[in-house]
Amino acid sequence: MRGFYAGLVLLVVTGFLDDFGELNHRYKFVAQIVAAVFIIYFSKVYLHTFGNLLAFGSIDFDMLAIL
Repeated sequence: MRGFYAGLVLLVVTGFLDDFGELNHRYKFVAQIVAAVFIIYFSKVYLHTFGNLLAFGSIDFDMLAIL
């Protein structure tokens, strides 16, 4: 849960600063990417497969799931 809360705090702070100072869109985008990395890294959440999403068979990531 600490990864979730770290990402959440980062997004809340970014939103607060954007409300009062009109942050550049690039800074907001970077904050969203960093928040996602916090959630993935600290919470140990990985996407291993999309399953049979497109009816062509299972879409697996194998070793790329960590990236």
